[in-house]
Amino acid sequence: FLLADEAMLPVYDAAAYQRFKDSGAATADLLEAGLYTGAYRVDSLDSTAARLSAWPQYWGGPPPLSSVTVKFVPEASARIQAVQAGEADIALYPPTATALTLSGRSDAFYVTGDSTGPTFMLEFNQRSAPFDDPLVRRAVYAAIDYDELADDVMNGLYSPAIGLYADSRPWAEKTQTFDPAVTAALLDQAGFTRTGDGPRTRDNAPLTFDMLTYPQQPDSGALALAVQAQLARQGVGVTITQVPDITEAVEKPTGWQAAIRGNGFISFGGDYVTPLLNYVRTGGPDNVTGVSDPALDALIDQVAVTLDPAARDDLLRRIQTVVGDQGYLGYLGERKGAVVAGPAWRTYPVPIANLWVGPQTAPTG
Repeated sequence: FLLADEAMLPVYDAAAYQRFKDSGAATADLLEAGLYTGAYRVDSLDSTAARLSAWPQYWGGPPPLSSVTVKFVPEASARIQAVQAGEADIALYPPTATALTLSGRSDAFYVTGDSTGPTFMLEFNQRSAPFDDPLVRRAVYAAIDYDELADDVMNGLYSPAIGLYADSRPWAEKTQTFDPAVTAALLDQAGFTRTGDGPRTRDNAPLTFDMLTYPQQPDSGALALAVQAQLARQGVGVTITQVPDITEAVEKPTGWQAAIRGNGFISFGGDYVTPLLNYVRTGGPDNVTGVSDPALDALIDQVAVTLDPAARDDLLRRIQTVVGDQGYLGYLGERKGAVVAGPAWRTYPVPIANLWVGPQTAPTG
């Protein structure tokens, strides 16, 4: 799997890199060193755009586009308006709600691709209350109506999340189920009681938490609003805070409680080990929630060196069971990749990875 994953093994000219290293040149000069083997080379990069030109010596033949400009436009509506005005060919990361607003238009099209698994993590900071208690974590996951999120909130353009993986994976276990009765029982057990339709309280303090979203993935905001409404039905209060950099926010051990982030649990190349090591193993580089479970670590270490498919599947199922039973991590939905494309690009094949322009990318309209 790792050999097929461009995020793990970038391709470059090793001999050219050695010459560059031996020259003692500054790291900033790497872009001009002729190291890479892609169809386009970076001419300039700043906070507003990356500008690339076709590389005439590309091993696969002349690229179809003479140049590519990638503009960095934080506001999703501005990106889409640029496509509608003919100022851009493709807008990345459109809100799913855009699909309805573009229906019937001829200047921009909502184009979807395939999905490899659940998309948006709902993460809880387990270092502090209320999510230092697994009963509360499990209760919140059980209070979420995953079918409603996929079918109503996201207009059928999502599939409901069942856990860490898509149900098409042979090892997938359903560890997430909407069950208000379970939520009530778990919160009662945790000491958060409720009278009638009032808020859940413990020692006269309401059960509330803040949930982070971020503008680069507009669907995180729509999902947060829906989860806020669903949890309100169970007496749990949620505030929503949008932050400019979600990664920076959650990498801090304190100062946040919950976050919605767009991260899958299997790599683009099909690697199932690295996400486990990163997100839920003790000390993992992306283990921002503070999961630390020696029994889970042992299972992850074991699956990392297991080659037999049946034994691997069994270990992965056991890992999912531990994660679900402890409320370590959950997902809100499985989104198809999507872009908003202009008329000439309406048949653009949306990739599963963030490689938006490849050696065959060209308009067909």
